[in-house]
Amino acid sequence: MYFYYIASELKNNLKEYLTQSKRKGNNMIKKISTAFLILVVIGLALNFTFKNSGDRKTQLYPQTVITGFEQSTSTGGQVVNADANNFDPIVYSDSVLSYTDVRTGPQTIYDLQSNGVPQQIWQDPNIPQNIHAVYTVNLTPTWPAADRRVYYMFSSDYGATWTDYGPNPTTGTNGFGFVSGLSDGSAIIGGHTDFGSAPTRLQVFADVAPGAGTFTTLDPGSNPFNSLQNIWGRIQPTSSLTNPTKFVIMGSINTTSADTVASYNRGLSVTTSSFSGYVRDMNIGNAEVYSFARGSDGRIGLVYVANDNVNLSNTGKAYYTYSTDDGATWTAPLLIWNPPVYLDGLYGTMRGISITYVGTTPKVAFELVGVTTTGTYYPSGKAGIGFWSPDVNGGNAVETPFDSTWSNNGNGGATDVMASISRPSISRSNDGQVLMMAFLVSRADTDAIGSHYYDVYLTTSNNGGANWKFPPTRLTNNSGPLRDNRFVSLSPTNDKTGGFYYANLVYQQDSVAGSVTQTPPAAESLAKQRFIRAKLDIVIGINQISNEVPFKFNLEQNYPNPFNPVTKIRFSVPKSANITLEVFDVTGKLIATLAKNEAVTPGVKEVEFNAVNLPSGVYFYSIKSGSYSETKKMVLIK
Repeated sequence: MYFYYIASELKNNLKEYLTQSKRKGNNMIKKISTAFLILVVIGLALNFTFKNSGDRKTQLYPQTVITGFEQSTSTGGQVVNADANNFDPIVYSDSVLSYTDVRTGPQTIYDLQSNGVPQQIWQDPNIPQNIHAVYTVNLTPTWPAADRRVYYMFSSDYGATWTDYGPNPTTGTNGFGFVSGLSDGSAIIGGHTDFGSAPTRLQVFADVAPGAGTFTTLDPGSNPFNSLQNIWGRIQPTSSLTNPTKFVIMGSINTTSADTVASYNRGLSVTTSSFSGYVRDMNIGNAEVYSFARGSDGRIGLVYVANDNVNLSNTGKAYYTYSTDDGATWTAPLLIWNPPVYLDGLYGTMRGISITYVGTTPKVAFELVGVTTTGTYYPSGKAGIGFWSPDVNGGNAVETPFDSTWSNNGNGGATDVMASISRPSISRSNDGQVLMMAFLVSRADTDAIGSHYYDVYLTTSNNGGANWKFPPTRLTNNSGPLRDNRFVSLSPTNDKTGGFYYANLVYQQDSVAGSVTQTPPAAESLAKQRFIRAKLDIVIGINQISNEVPFKFNLEQNYPNPFNPVTKIRFSVPKSANITLEVFDVTGKLIATLAKNEAVTPGVKEVEFNAVNLPSGVYFYSIKSGSYSETKKMVLIK
């Protein structure tokens, strides 16, 4: 601004010189020439100074965290509410997938759902019809948001219809809600709340039965390490309610200087407030930059963005650790992303990170963006999604194709601390055959203050994350008026029903881009949570072994047998036909559908079966095609 002031003054002086020169003649030429030269110098300085700051790709924004205590910074105006009563489902289908998109219930002016990847949906893997969701809602249609609550919604029909149980707790404030499920199918939810006249802090609430909507308060108490309270919670239930530890939680404090940022705690009961006590971890960042998942053997994995409030060398780094004793002890953190240099900062993780397991193998997705050691980032610079798993690329993290070379619309205005590609939520199918990842991508469409509208995209992998479907599928703004879509959350596990894989997710839709909590603020509007159930066009993979035409149908013995956990199943097809190949347990229960009425050409075929999430035992695999059927036995030994 100082340069602009000098240039303006020189411009005025030059005009004055020119006016005087008309009166006094050529005796002003020397002065004019001098002024002109000064302007040239200033112009060059301005060009140098603003060359980069004028380029959106190199503009820096602060990494502001939102706690829920903010009030609107909007300058007023009429609340936009174009589709307040829209409960009609959106049905969409293309060559890749089909989905149904429905509204779960409430609407809110407070529209900042999370600082990271939300944890707002859980599908019961044992009763997949049951899906649970939470959503942060401001009860009144105006600011301030002092009556903010966490609403709980439940569906018993795969998300086709929802029961809105309202806020929990019913009194006090509550925000930044999260949800998961206990081994009996009951929901366990939470947020940071002042319920019970407590200082606002992380509290947990356990439902008394699946879908009952009657919650028991589980209060872990105050942070014992300093006066700041743990907020921004995440939760991971253990494998069984019979375990001494029922669940593990993590929260963090709102600070940029204190040495204690994040702490974890173990819940020892779901009927009374009994906890092991907070344990601090100074390497973990704050503001929801951490994520839990549970492996098939009960281990609990944790990924996080490192705390760089005190240790600047942690900027942009991501770590993985796990516990085999329900959170009592943890392995030494493993660095999974060490950021390279980018402009005057690093190409590292910032807010978005999530984890799932296939068996006992972690699968981690994280956002990549230009960040600095001074707490700023490049919202319109290079951005992308990173992926790490110990069994992919030799255990070295990779940059997926979902990056700025694919989409680079940038971000600005009310940024919500997002890059053009951000906040990946990763999950898996119940049988572990399919990985799913949903994330946010900015559009070229902007509002009056430069805030970009966003879309939700979905991609899948059927080889453990080694490859991802590209391009990904856009799930939003496929019909109707332009909407802003953010804060996507995938269920940790997703069902396979009727031979088809499904992805179950929630996200927030708004008619105005960005959040009212940001600076500059978005206009006030009523945002809604929506649920998508996407039917995936996934074929696990029938491989052609030989083109030689066999004389008859034949099902071979799997190899190896016994196996752990992967085996191959070969079969012969004498003519073009539709085949179904299924796996059953000893009770006759369908365990997996490897092919469902799938058209195949003549030849010898092979299918790989991965039993990573199944217990040891005897299983049967069966093939059917027209009047032909055959079944064989196989043994899984772990």
